[in-house]
Amino acid sequence: MKGFGKMPLVGMAVVTRRSQTLGFAVVRRFMSTPTGNVEHKPMGYLPKKQGMYDPTMEKDNCGVGMIANLRKDESHRIVKNALQVLERMAHRGGCGCEVNTGDGSGILVTVPHTFYAAEMKKQGVELPGRGEYGTGLVFFSQKQALRDKCVKVVEEWCEKKGFTVLGWRSVPTDNSTIGPSALACEPVVQQLFVAPKTKMEPTMLDTELMILRRLFERDIAEKFAKEGETDFYPCTLSSRTIVYKG
Repeated sequence: MKGFGKMPLVGMAVVTRRSQTLGFAVVRRFMSTPTGNVEHKPMGYLPKKQGMYDPTMEKDNCGVGMIANLRKDESHRIVKNALQVLERMAHRGGCGCEVNTGDGSGILVTVPHTFYAAEMKKQGVELPGRGEYGTGLVFFSQKQALRDKCVKVVEEWCEKKGFTVLGWRSVPTDNSTIGPSALACEPVVQQLFVAPKTKMEPTMLDTELMILRRLFERDIAEKFAKEGETDFYPCTLSSRTIVYKG
C-alpha cells in the first residue's frame, strides 16, 4: 500500500502474514503446508526457555516479527524496519504458482494520529484528540452497488451503538506488481473514522469498537451471503492500533 510510504510516526509496528498489536511493529506470515497438516519438530529442536522466550508457545503455521521502541518514541523508521523484516521472511510451506501473488501479509501499528488528522482535514473533518476516536480499514467489493449497501449497514450500526461517523478515507493502494489471482479478488480499501457520542475511557472505548465491528460484520454477512456477495471484511476497528493487510 502506498500509505506505508506516507505514514509518519508510530511507536510500534507488527508485521505479519495476517496479524495485530500496540506502539511497535509486528510482522507475521502464514505458512500452511499443501496438505494443511503441520510437521511438529521435537522440543529439543527449539532453544531452551530463557527470559521472555518459552518454546512451548511456538507455533508452526506462520511467521511473526516485531519491532518496538522501548522508550515509546514514535518514528517512521519503525515501519520501514518492520516492512524489511516482512520482506525477508521466507515461506516454509506450500506456495502458489504465481510468483507475484502472495499468501497474505500485514502490519499492525499504533494509530498515527498526526498523519490521520492531517489527511482528514483535507476533507474538512476535524478528528478528536488522540485515543478519543476509532478507526480501521475495511475491504469492500469492487461493485459500487454492493459497496453502497455495506456502507449503509455500517453507518446504521454506528448510529445504533452511539457512534458518530466522522468520515471515510480512500486508502491509496498500488496493484502494479500483483498477479492475476490477486487482481481477481482485489478489494476497494476504505478507512472508517468514528467517535463515541459520549466520552469513554480507553479500555471501554476499544471494547465498544470491537463489539460494533462484529455487529456490522455479522449483519452484512447474513444479509448478503444469500445473494452470493461476501466481498466485505473489516480488518480492525480500534482507538489504539490499526492493521494494514495485503
